[in-house]
Amino acid sequence: MIVLPQQAGTRLDGRSGSYNDQEPLQNLKMIRQTSERTHFDLDLDSRRGCRFYYDVGSDDLIALNEGKESIWLVALNVGAATGPNQTLCLDPGEKNPISPGYWGMMAFLEEDESGPVTAEEDEPRPLMAECLLLPRRWTFQQFSVPLAGLVTPGESPADDVAWTTQIICSNFGDGDNPMLKVAPATMVRIRFPTAPGEPESTENFDITNIANIATPTSRTGILHALHSNMGEVHSAMKILRRHPDQKDQIPSLADDYSSEVVFSLALKDHPGFVTCLGFDARFFVIYMERLEEHDLGLHQDRNGMFTGSLSFAERILKDTARNLAHLESEGFLHNDIKPRNMIFHPERGTLLIDFGLCTYANDGQPGGGIYPYIAPEIYEGVAPSPASDIYSLGVTMLYLLGKTALPESLGPGWRVKNPGPRYYRWRSEVETMRSSLRGTMGAIVKQMLGRRARTRITARQILEQLRIAEEERQGEEERRAKDKKKEKNKKRPDTGRR
Repeated sequence: MIVLPQQAGTRLDGRSGSYNDQEPLQNLKMIRQTSERTHFDLDLDSRRGCRFYYDVGSDDLIALNEGKESIWLVALNVGAATGPNQTLCLDPGEKNPISPGYWGMMAFLEEDESGPVTAEEDEPRPLMAECLLLPRRWTFQQFSVPLAGLVTPGESPADDVAWTTQIICSNFGDGDNPMLKVAPATMVRIRFPTAPGEPESTENFDITNIANIATPTSRTGILHALHSNMGEVHSAMKILRRHPDQKDQIPSLADDYSSEVVFSLALKDHPGFVTCLGFDARFFVIYMERLEEHDLGLHQDRNGMFTGSLSFAERILKDTARNLAHLESEGFLHNDIKPRNMIFHPERGTLLIDFGLCTYANDGQPGGGIYPYIAPEIYEGVAPSPASDIYSLGVTMLYLLGKTALPESLGPGWRVKNPGPRYYRWRSEVETMRSSLRGTMGAIVKQMLGRRARTRITARQILEQLRIAEEERQGEEERRAKDKKKEKNKKRPDTGRR
């Protein structure tokens, strides 16, 4: 919980640095982190303000100057991690971690929208606010649960089940996301304090980790989870993390998380995308529907080649083109089309997953993805467009048509930050594979892999060409059936009487 006494008059003297806690507070404001908050803002005026990001791995916050002028943070009474009487000057765009405690925030008003502003002493007039940053009060309990007798979230574990309790306090653990420390066959119980005699908080919840779906990376972890507020619905629990020693990553991580939540919610009702079930900003967690089917990157033989048929590849192309057409109609870009982010569902067809790199079209943000799939213009620094997603799908189709093994498995060269010559060699290989494509599908994929974005086929044009090809096939099958019937009638013996 954060208590913000804003515009605190003369309690903090901006010129002398003295602090008078006998002066009355003005405009008391209280902010509490919820499952929807990654940060809060405190503005002194339209040009001077600070954004405070919550650190999921500790009780610290990251202060980021979001304004256009410098601000000062004065540690009036804080923990040992920061030290008393420390003053931090943050220029626009600068950030710094701060500990729980009592802080003063100030800026010197040299001019406002109407022109220069000075005090009677002909010195800049200070703007001030005070912040009481309190450590989190919830508790984090872990219970080991045998999967054979799995405890339903919300129920109390039996007495013979081993359990441990960890109270989340300032700078607990190693700074990593605590949800990534939940081992398989473990239930965690999150409890928020209430006053004596009051009912339990409605924000209390339990989570059981059934199994790890994917090995945690430096950026994410994915668990097969049961959440007490979701009943018996199993979810894929995606957890974002930062490096424990790099608190300066928190603002960008929080912004990435918030962006993924926005796109996940926007697409959750479309059958061509994995469904978002919920999220919790306190732990950088997104709950997605859990699918039994494997991603297309796992549909391969021992040589890494796709094991599906040509008709299966065509179905995937049709489904994904329909999904990309929907993204384009909404003004969205996926930016990470690849087999690993595609799952074939027996009833819903091909689904796109992982919206962590989604952006709005034409907003100028740089493209994402991994190098085998990114379009040439992205590699050259041009902002992505719907045509960039089409190119990525084209490379995916080379894998689905058996022209290449799974591209990212072809060598370690893709793991470096800038593969340079490796990318140009790969692009040459793509051109060679492109020239070898034949048939209706081959003609479509050729148009998807055009060197320049403006020459590529669109998602709707893909659907139209597939529709025409399907009608031609059906017409050809009907003609063959008629011809076969005529031929059969010719061979039938004449049994008429004479």
